[in-house]
Amino acid sequence: MILYAGYMLNINVTQEMMEDFQNYLEKHKLYSFVKTVDEIELYKVIMHFVEAIDKEIHYGLLNDTKLMDSLLMHIMKMKDWGNYEVQLPDDYDGFINYEDLEELVNKNSFILERFLSYKLSENMKKSIVIHICVAIIRNRRYVQRLSVIIVCPGSMATGKYLEAQIKNYFDFNILGVLAVDEVLKQLEMKKVTVDFIISTVSIKTDQYPVIRVHPFLKMEDLNLIQKITFQKQKVLSSPMKPTIKQLENMIQDVVDDRKLANLICEKITETVEEYQKTNSKKQKNALEGMLKKEFIQVCHNQMTWKEAMYKSAEPLEKKGYIEPRYIEKSIEHVEEYGDYIVVSEGVGLAHANKDFGVHQDCLSLLVSKDGIQFTEKENKVYLLFCFASIGDKDYLEILKAIVQLGKKQGNAKKISMLQTVDQIFESITCS
Repeated sequence: MILYAGYMLNINVTQEMMEDFQNYLEKHKLYSFVKTVDEIELYKVIMHFVEAIDKEIHYGLLNDTKLMDSLLMHIMKMKDWGNYEVQLPDDYDGFINYEDLEELVNKNSFILERFLSYKLSENMKKSIVIHICVAIIRNRRYVQRLSVIIVCPGSMATGKYLEAQIKNYFDFNILGVLAVDEVLKQLEMKKVTVDFIISTVSIKTDQYPVIRVHPFLKMEDLNLIQKITFQKQKVLSSPMKPTIKQLENMIQDVVDDRKLANLICEKITETVEEYQKTNSKKQKNALEGMLKKEFIQVCHNQMTWKEAMYKSAEPLEKKGYIEPRYIEKSIEHVEEYGDYIVVSEGVGLAHANKDFGVHQDCLSLLVSKDGIQFTEKENKVYLLFCFASIGDKDYLEILKAIVQLGKKQGNAKKISMLQTVDQIFESITCS
């Protein structure tokens, strides 16, 4: 721009002049423009960002709404952080590798930066790392504990010391410390379920995964154990959502008296069953007051994602709630930011800023029997919502209710198979 202005004014712009102007902008914190950030759009972009990170660490972070809410609040209010210093712990925490997590945040920060239109500072990135760490720590208790056996050459002292180190870093169910010459025989006799063996010596077995470590654990040992742990926990029950069985396991761990522990578990089961019986009536979610049956369309034909976006907005345009440029802007966002519009499995949400022709708060739904293939995601979208708001009200609960529809595997496709609009409306508005 400076070179163009110099050309138009017939002024020779030097490198020194450009550097002086750049220094002036930085000194006075002058930005090229201020972008109005739509809360719901940012929330979807944050979900897209967290999903990219969770593909690497497999911790089910998308299920943690507290993490999404905290990142939204943090990013909305903390653009200019000045010289505020964010310090990550120097010591290894045991189950969180800060360096790896920081690298993942750096790698995927472009997702946020592309939407926000400014670069995230190093302090901002470190703060995001801390938010993710807090989420992992907060929900770690919901992850099913892995069962391991510790093996040493023969000295129980070495084995017990290794066990103490393992307990200091990881929350495993340690089934025992065994000598190398008896481990396989003992496992076969007891017929226990073992996720993997941690050993200081080589063990020849195809039946159990074996992690070989040093008697005095090194960083490479911790990283290896952590990697296997993440892989194993990915296959187990979903984290962030405690089951009754996991709750009973916690009680068994905390209460030393076995009889008392069993009694508490029995009472919990009875209480849950009684509650489910008395509260069997379905509760309505936030969508009931927003979504009208007349704005639900069922499509039996195949269509491209752009065609589906236009189709989803048709009822709202006909009523005069939005202008055509609104859905055009939403399509531009997908082209620019990718499939952030796909908010959960089989569920999409078309949305743009209120400045692009919104006259009334509104919500519509396009149900696709064949599914809609977007640009990046492998899975198809069966429920495509179109949402618009003039900005007077907070509609994050609407977004969360829409996201929840795809949390249960295959749920969106199942809803799309329903025969009538009444059935679809009932299924979508009941939590």
